[in-house]
Amino acid sequence: MRKDFALCFNEAYVPYACVTIKSITDHMHGDDDVYIHIISDYISERQKVFIRKIADRASVLFYVTRNDIFVNLPDYAFGWTVYAWYRLLLSELLSSEVHRVLYLDCDVIVNDFLDSLFMLDFKGRSMAACIDIETYYPYAGRLLASFGISSDYISSGVILMNLDKWRELNLSTKIIDFVKSYPKKLAYPDQDAINCVCGDDKIILPSRYGVVVNFFRHNKFLQEHYSEMQELMDCPAIIHYAGYQPWIYYKDKSLHSYLWWKTFRSLHSFPQIYYAYFISFIKHWIKMCLAYLKIIRPDNKHYVKNMYYNHPKITVENVMALMRNVTK
Repeated sequence: MRKDFALCFNEAYVPYACVTIKSITDHMHGDDDVYIHIISDYISERQKVFIRKIADRASVLFYVTRNDIFVNLPDYAFGWTVYAWYRLLLSELLSSEVHRVLYLDCDVIVNDFLDSLFMLDFKGRSMAACIDIETYYPYAGRLLASFGISSDYISSGVILMNLDKWRELNLSTKIIDFVKSYPKKLAYPDQDAINCVCGDDKIILPSRYGVVVNFFRHNKFLQEHYSEMQELMDCPAIIHYAGYQPWIYYKDKSLHSYLWWKTFRSLHSFPQIYYAYFISFIKHWIKMCLAYLKIIRPDNKHYVKNMYYNHPKITVENVMALMRNVTK
């Protein structure tokens, strides 16, 4: 079976992208024809050699693009990273022989063979993706309703793209133009624009194809997906560590962090990642001590007890406890 994957990153993000790539090749059948398309503005030849080595039996293709393609976007559009915008170029950069591609952020790992995903019937729609947890917050609902969209708000970190439809509708240009048209209305520029332009022209995938930490923390998600929760804990197909990167100590909260570290260790490279994790550990506990001694006070931005990540690591036990609560 042919399977096309796409990632967008630069030299600095090679270690994390390599974990994603290794997880892909760890879950390919012997007769799979796997292509990994990498979009970047710069990756050194040395790193390209390493990427091809860890990709093993997959074919790796590199595409060079330029940041000035997006020069006319409003400044706020780059509050995240320019590489998030590169996914919009896939329908133009990839050969017309590529009809579908699975785009993955580089904080993602594959944990299954994904045959059913690559056989998905698009039914003429432009993409398939999982819901984003923002679906359960007022912002996303108001945004979609303002454009007459009834479907859920999806995450752009894992998208199965129907490239034929993207080319037919010229979606790349439409999405970029949309951001220019609503410079003050979008909180998550590229993701908001993808949701709004594609509207109801998308398929909502089962949540196992984009498992995030907050699926296990949000009561309404737990209620609506109660029957899926055991599967999401035991055998997620794709894990997206959005906002909870395992390589940063205080963000290392995922139930599935161990799968990222297991894949990373299999690379036998990038020792600087261990060093960075250790430094993040030291910094966090220095802040904790300073908060305890009241040297850093609650109104200080470094006060760790006010941080988004100041909650326990997700465990099966605390998820089960939450599930019991939502059924009462």
